[in-house]
Amino acid sequence: MALQNQPTLTPWTQEYFSAFNTLSHSRPVSEVGVGAIPLSEMLAYCTLFEVTSLDDRERFVRMMK
Repeated sequence: MALQNQPTLTPWTQEYFSAFNTLSHSRPVSEVGVGAIPLSEMLAYCTLFEVTSLDDRERFVRMMK
């Protein structure tokens, strides 16, 4: 049933969703749960995929949070 109500992602949201899935593997895990994606990992992702605009990088960080 849950799959029947899943949202349809637009192309720009699909890109962020894909990035989040990739970066989720770098989230720290402790006895209290899963932590946030480290900012250093977000920067590495932006560098790898040539996101150079400061505005685009700020938007990327907001979307990942």
